[in-house]
Amino acid sequence: MVETDSLTIQTIGSSLRGVVDLNDNAMLIHNPDAATAASVVTTVESYIENTNNGGFASGAWNGWGIDSTTAHNNGSVLATAVGNKLNAGPTGAAINNVWFGQRVTATDVLLEYTYVGDTNLDGSVDVSDLGNVSTNYGVTGGATWAQGDVNYDGNVDVGDLGATAGNYAGVPRPNLSPANENQGFSFVLPGSDILAKTSITTITSWTTRWGDGLSSTITTGANWPNATASHPYTGWSGYGHVISMTVNGTDANNVAKSFEIPHVEAFVLPAAPTNPTAVGVAPTKIDLSWIDHSAIETSYVIDYSADAGANWTTIPDLPANSQTYRVDGLAVNAPYLFRVHAIAPGGRSAGANTAAPVSTLAVSPLNAVTVVVPNISATAGQAYSSTVATFATTNVLPANLRAFIDWGDSGITDGTITSIGGNAYQITASHTYDYPMPQGSTSI
Repeated sequence: MVETDSLTIQTIGSSLRGVVDLNDNAMLIHNPDAATAASVVTTVESYIENTNNGGFASGAWNGWGIDSTTAHNNGSVLATAVGNKLNAGPTGAAINNVWFGQRVTATDVLLEYTYVGDTNLDGSVDVSDLGNVSTNYGVTGGATWAQGDVNYDGNVDVGDLGATAGNYAGVPRPNLSPANENQGFSFVLPGSDILAKTSITTITSWTTRWGDGLSSTITTGANWPNATASHPYTGWSGYGHVISMTVNGTDANNVAKSFEIPHVEAFVLPAAPTNPTAVGVAPTKIDLSWIDHSAIETSYVIDYSADAGANWTTIPDLPANSQTYRVDGLAVNAPYLFRVHAIAPGGRSAGANTAAPVSTLAVSPLNAVTVVVPNISATAGQAYSSTVATFATTNVLPANLRAFIDWGDSGITDGTITSIGGNAYQITASHTYDYPMPQGSTSI
C-alpha cells in the first residue's frame, strides 16, 4: 500500500516523464475535501489512460504516468474510485470502511489493480457493476471508472458494457469471513474458476502471501484444484492483513502460465468483552463494568434496552481499553438490559450481555423540595465529611427515604437524613476523593 496526501508525476519536455509502477500494490490518496475528490480522480485516471503516449487505452502500457506490471500481465486494470464508491469490508457497513488495512473516508481516492468491470472495487464483476455501467450508459467525455468507463476512453458505451459483461461472474476473490482476534484464516482457493475462466488448463501450485511477511505454497490437497489454504497468525499487529495469491500452471499447449488474484482483505473482529455487570447506583443511574480482552479495539459501544431487548439505545465511542461506564438519564425504578461490544475498523465483536435486567433505584417524591448544595473543594486522598445539604418540607418523610450524593469524581454514596427542627432537615455524608476536585464541583 502506497499512502500519500497528494500525487504529482512530473514531466520535463517530451522525453523526461515519470512513471509510477504500482506492480501488485495499491495507492490511497487522502483527500479531506469533498469538492476536490472528483478532480483528483480525473488527474489519477489521466495518468493511467495517457492515450497520447500509448498507455492503457492502446494496450501498450509504454507511456508515462501510472503503471502496474501485475495488472497488464494478467489482463487486469488499474482502477480508481472515491471512498464512498467502495464496498468496504465484508458487510459494506460504515464500520468496515477499510481498504487494504487502512481506514478510508468518503472523499479519499483509491487506486488498485482489479478485474476489468469491477467498478466498485469489491473484487468481483457482478450485477452491481453491470448496474453502474447501465445507469451511466451514454455519458461522454470525462467519465470515470466508478461510473463504468472500464476501458478508460472517457465514455460509458458499448465497449464498457461488453467488457463488463465479458468478465461477469469471472474469477472471484476468495470470500473471507471476518476472523476473531489472534486467529488465522482458512479459505477455499477457487481452482475450478481459474480453469474455467483463464487460459490455464492445469494448475501446478498456489502461492499465498499472507500479509505478515510469510507465504505458503500448495501443490496438492483434497478436492484439488479447489485446495484449502490456511495460516495460523501468531499475533495481529493491527486489525487485518492484505492477502494476495498467485496460481501457477500450464495452458493447453503446455506453456507455463500464471494468474494473479487481486488482493483479498482479511478483516479481524476484536475479542469480545466478558463479564458485563450492571448495578443500580441512583434513581436514574446504573454503573456498568466489563472485562476488556482486545488489543486492537479502537472504541467500545454500549447498548441498553428498557423493553426486554425489543429496542436498543446505543452509547457510542467509549475510549479503547474502557472497562466501566455510568449510564445516566434513565427512568426511575425501571429495569434495563445491557450489552457491550468492542469496536475495530474490521467490525464489532460479539456482544457481551447482562444476564438479567437491572433496575435503577426507587425514590419517594418530596413535592417541591429545594436542596442547597454547598461549594466543596478537596485534594486527592482528602476525606470530606460534613452536612452537604439542607432542605425544608411540610411533607411527611417516608422511613425508607434515601439521599444520593454524587461527589463529582464518579463516587456516589448514601447520605443520612436527620431532622434539625420544625420542617427542616439536613443531609450528612462522607467521601474520600481519588483526585483533586475544584470548588463547586459537587452536586446531589
